[in-house]
Amino acid sequence: MDGLTFEGYRNFRKLCDGEEWDRYEPKLMRNLPKIRRVMVDVMDDSDRWNRYKAEILRKTERRPAFHEEAAERIADWKPE
Repeated sequence: MDGLTFEGYRNFRKLCDGEEWDRYEPKLMRNLPKIRRVMVDVMDDSDRWNRYKAEILRKTERRPAFHEEAAERIADWKPE
């Protein structure tokens, strides 16, 4: 799980051309609920999930569409 950082996400984005990124970014949104399920339900580590979520919330605060879509998929997406 340590590799699941927003910085890694940003670095990967820099490596992609526009077409590659258009294919990758929707997959991230589909995987966020899975990441949450693993951290919260399987590992029973909601604190870790909240730290991970807080990092993404902070770094994407100017992307309201990202937050709207995440909130549709993840019940506890809103900041605490």
